[in-house]
Amino acid sequence: MAAHKISSGYYLTNGISDLDDLLEASWHLKEAGAFDEMANLILLFSEQLIRNGDWDECLYLNLTIYEGKGKISQNNVANACNNIGLIYDKKGEWDKALEYYLKSEKIRIEVGDKAGLAVTYFNIGTALQSKGDQALGDQLIILAGYIAMCQ
Repeated sequence: MAAHKISSGYYLTNGISDLDDLLEASWHLKEAGAFDEMANLILLFSEQLIRNGDWDECLYLNLTIYEGKGKISQNNVANACNNIGLIYDKKGEWDKALEYYLKSEKIRIEVGDKAGLAVTYFNIGTALQSKGDQALGDQLIILAGYIAMCQ
């Protein structure tokens, strides 16, 4: 475990320069038992990975967070579920996207994360619109706006 912590420290100190560094650092953090630190690192880079079209790699990393949910903070798991939903949404797999958005919603309600809940409802709404349920999608997007304004 100590060796993995030292190895992850190398990547964190010298900076993550590419996807391979991120994968290595995340793996070492996981092996060292630093699960929330691993999750924070993955979540930090997830938006960039999604934007760059590295969907499969981002999916793998966020699923690592989801699968470690007993060892990782609920907020990080909810963020990972939202990211997984976004990836499936981008791939046009709206049923899978909704499955993970709803997991994120459940956790966000449990922990009282209203700001995160607003984002999740917005994402659920856009996925429903993409699936053809315009009316329900519109309602959830409006709900997301109300929640965001009440923050």
